[in-house]
Amino acid sequence: LKTSKPIQNTWSSLGDDEVIPRGILQDQITDCSRKRKLVIHFDIRNTILVADSVTNVSVEEALNSFLTGVVWGSDINGSWQWHSTLPSLKTPASGLCTYYKYLEKTLVKNPTDRVNLRLQTGDFTYTDLGQCFRKHFETNLKRLSWK
Repeated sequence: LKTSKPIQNTWSSLGDDEVIPRGILQDQITDCSRKRKLVIHFDIRNTILVADSVTNVSVEEALNSFLTGVVWGSDINGSWQWHSTLPSLKTPASGLCTYYKYLEKTLVKNPTDRVNLRLQTGDFTYTDLGQCFRKHFETNLKRLSWK
C-alpha cells in the first residue's frame, strides 16, 4: 500500500457520533464504507428461536433435538454406547461423536430422510436410550418457559 499519510494507531473524532480511524488505511476504509454494505446471515434455529411454527416443531422437540447434539458416545459393534451422561458442547474425548451425528449418519441417506431424523431426535429423552438425559431436559425446559 502506498500512502502519503504517516502510519498511526489513533482515532480521530469528527463530531459527537462519528469517529474515523487515522493512518495508513484511512482513505481505503472511508472509500469502502461508502460503497459496501455489511450483510450478516444468521441461522436462527437453536440460537434465537427454540421452536419453529413453520415446520411444526415444539419447544420440547427442539430441546430434545438440541440435547442429541451435546451428548457423546460411540458405536460399538452396532450398538450405541454413552461416554457420559453429562451434556457437553465439546467432545470430552477423542473418537467420540454426538448422538445427533450418529443418527444422521445412520438414518439420512437422502434429503427426505431428514424428516425421520427430526422425529427420532424430537422425542429423545422419552426413549429408553435417552431417558438418562431426562433430568437435563426437564431443567432446561423450565429455563425456557415464560415466568
